[in-house]
Amino acid sequence: MDTFKNILISIDFKAETEKSKIERAFEMAQKDESVSLTFIYIVLEVVPDPELSIISVENQERMLVNDGKKSLEQLIRPFKEEAGVNNSIKCVVRVGSKPSIAIIQQVLENNHDILFVSTRDKTFADSMLGNTTMEIMRRCPCPIWAVKPRLEGRDREKIMVGIHFDNKVADKNEALNKALLTLALRFEEEPTKELHLVNVVKKMTADIKQQHILKLETLMEPISKATDMKIVSHVLEGDVTTLLPEYVKEHEIMLVVLGMLSRTGLKGFFIGNTAEKILKHLNCSVLTVKPTDFVSPVKIK
Repeated sequence: MDTFKNILISIDFKAETEKSKIERAFEMAQKDESVSLTFIYIVLEVVPDPELSIISVENQERMLVNDGKKSLEQLIRPFKEEAGVNNSIKCVVRVGSKPSIAIIQQVLENNHDILFVSTRDKTFADSMLGNTTMEIMRRCPCPIWAVKPRLEGRDREKIMVGIHFDNKVADKNEALNKALLTLALRFEEEPTKELHLVNVVKKMTADIKQQHILKLETLMEPISKATDMKIVSHVLEGDVTTLLPEYVKEHEIMLVVLGMLSRTGLKGFFIGNTAEKILKHLNCSVLTVKPTDFVSPVKIK
């Protein structure tokens, strides 16, 4: 199984999901000593106000960075000691006017291959849309794992991959679909027992349904030989923004792997309206993936 090698974990000290997120990262490190973990915390730029402070902006920011790094190291230390790993582990504090931009710049500058982000509240509807996590999902090129706390006895037992065949894309979305499945297979050594592939078609005849079933079977054939997970596939008819969240709830899916596809044709102007609507109704961990040709609009400093 391929593993992520250069993991970035964004830390939000106010979020309820940090323990689960940090545990996930160290679990991945325990399996491969070559995996590096970078924990990042963003300090907002200090707005100059000479009437309120005699300390320069530079010194204020330096103090905030030092305090942030100490807090990060204190947060991570017990997890590192418990895991007993010798992996490369870094704590990074960056100053930025916007947390989402600073985090994406870290990804771009250091070629991180996956980013763990926070969910503050109990549902994505409350915590994701319009906040830092959603902004990151719109603009960050690497896969993004929004981690929800573990549920006792049902830790990622079932993963769902949202499959989409798109006739308006040159390869009918084949490359992205394969990337989603490849990513899902990285969890085969985890406690995952079932992999669900779900394809939703707005309107379909019997012939269209059969075509999509055959496409799913073609996708499944190579992965069925590469994993011991039970593979389940469904072609559903209706509104994908409603049906996928309903399927997740009904089948107690613990992790959704979802492709983020935009048809704007503008590099960097990204995130599909459909994907946003789906995310809004999910209450589980989500791993989002963009096409390989996606170019982030965020510029490296």
